Amino acid sequence: PGEESGQAYILVDQGGQNIIASCLGANARLCPEHLNNPPVRRLLQECRGIVLTDPPLDVTVKLLALTKQRGIPLLWDPGILISQGWEMLEPLAKQADVLFLNETEATALFGTAEVDMSLKHLQEQGFHNHTVLKLGAQGAAMLEPATGIVVEVPALPLKELGLKVINTVGCGDVFVGAFAAYHVLGASLQRSLIMASVAAGLNATRPETRGSPEQATLETTEQGSRDFGFIFREYKRSKNC
Repeated sequence: PGEESGQAYILVDQGGQNIIASCLGANARLCPEHLNNPPVRRLLQECRGIVLTDPPLDVTVKLLALTKQRGIPLLWDPGILISQGWEMLEPLAKQADVLFLNETEATALFGTAEVDMSLKHLQEQGFHNHTVLKLGAQGAAMLEPATGIVVEVPALPLKELGLKVINTVGCGDVFVGAFAAYHVLGASLQRSLIMASVAAGLNATRPETRGSPEQATLETTEQGSRDFGFIFREYKRSKNC
């Protein structure tokens, strides 16, 4: 109460790329005590997984503990919290089941968004979970530092499908949402990754900033894209690379 609602101002160029300026407002006032509200507590006890997108760090700590207690996955997209630095984020990032970073965020934290160098950094820091790099027009990559396994998926082949980019606003959120949905429904991480790429690609062909494609549309599009090389590639990198 008494706090202004959060706001985001979005600039989109002719190619559909965007810049977002955010004012968090009341969003920054979220605190662990809010999680004790009966309706919220009930949802947290019934959910099959939790996706976090840049909440305050003390809320992240509380939800990480809850997911460990319940044995459900927590997927974390720290977003603007990267401004607090890697030393602040690293202990929490290691506890998330899946960590999501876009190119800008990975570069800010690791000094690079290049896949092999990012994997090496995570290995040196002792990570044992999964990190997904959202690489925009280059697709995405999922890194498993403990084994050195990398899974890469291309961006959806829009041109071959007769589509074009209109607006990339919200594509990262759609990517994470689709990944999480498939994951909690029992899909493999590889399957979740490729369907997330489908969802983000389709979202870029729409002018609106909210909403995401339905599952039936995702499945049909994924199947129709295989002939254009839209498949995941998995390989292993040694720790010495």
